[in-house]
Amino acid sequence: MSFSKWILLAAVAPWLSTSALAAAGDPGVNTTVEPVPKFLTLSRPAGTGKGAVALETFAAYKFTISNGGSSALNRVFLNGTATTDVGTPVVFDSSIPASACTGVVGAPNQVSCSLGSLAPGAISVPIVVVFKAPTTGAEIRFVSTSGGFEGNGGSNGCCSQPNTATTTLEDPTTSITFTTEAKTFVRPTAVSTVFTGNSAIVTSADGWSTLVTIPPGFGTTSLGDYTVAAIKETSSADTVQPVPALACPGYALQSTCFASDLSIPGKFVDPLLITLRLHKDYFKLGNLKPADVKLYYTPTGAAAINILVPLELCSVAVPAATGIPCLAAPPALIKSSSAIPKDLWGALEFKVQAVDNGKYSQ
Repeated sequence: MSFSKWILLAAVAPWLSTSALAAAGDPGVNTTVEPVPKFLTLSRPAGTGKGAVALETFAAYKFTISNGGSSALNRVFLNGTATTDVGTPVVFDSSIPASACTGVVGAPNQVSCSLGSLAPGAISVPIVVVFKAPTTGAEIRFVSTSGGFEGNGGSNGCCSQPNTATTTLEDPTTSITFTTEAKTFVRPTAVSTVFTGNSAIVTSADGWSTLVTIPPGFGTTSLGDYTVAAIKETSSADTVQPVPALACPGYALQSTCFASDLSIPGKFVDPLLITLRLHKDYFKLGNLKPADVKLYYTPTGAAAINILVPLELCSVAVPAATGIPCLAAPPALIKSSSAIPKDLWGALEFKVQAVDNGKYSQ
């Protein structure tokens, strides 16, 4: 080597990473981690009032690991820890596939995932790690390290990569959007319930609520072997109106009416069970019977052309089908009872069965 070349190498070497100086045949780790969903409603305890229901939401992180080198990467792993922005542990729940990851004894917010081996240029199947959303905080931070080994021994780890992914949390103590929106990751093997407001109980200040029970077994969705539930309510009193703007029926009071837009990708064998409630301060039926009140459905993507389909009663002959939700029972007023909150007394309730997404409006 010439003296000038030696000087050049010596000058450049301090800025070269060990991976850059590694032999061309070494494997390499390339990991992507993304939150699912990016924005999440905080879990809420049930409280002590009548009719109080806990809201349990979930945060998830989907990751893949690829081998960017030209030799095999063995015993591929990802180890991670989830905490809130104030350091509160976020408890690990499960993974998809279930066998890919396990919790860590004594550290409930940690997860350890094993992926086997990756050939040169190969990429792993997507792995999803699921955590129970906390009840407080503004953000979840999932900090992980992924890596692998060149050989089959225990001391020749070749490479690792630090990763950080974050989920923004909606805090009902500082934001009123929890009365009109709800978002959560939905596990594929368990019944899930998601709702707006305080236990989906309507009040004079929160006149409309949406509660959805999501069955398991919704199949592979556009997202993967899982789904994400999102509820967004709108009102004719909103400053920014949907397109087209809501047109209130004659029985509406305060010139206010409501709609609920559901986004829950999936192919449901068993229907979604949707309960919509309207507080008594927002309607006066007069001679109109509760059972004759219409609820309208707009398929996803059809709002711009203002499709409004009146829901009919479900029957054995006409069950809920794609694009055709139905009423599980006639609309009814909730009767007064010592077992339920007074805010629900006299509320108008709709019970819907559906197998796909869309908007429901008065």
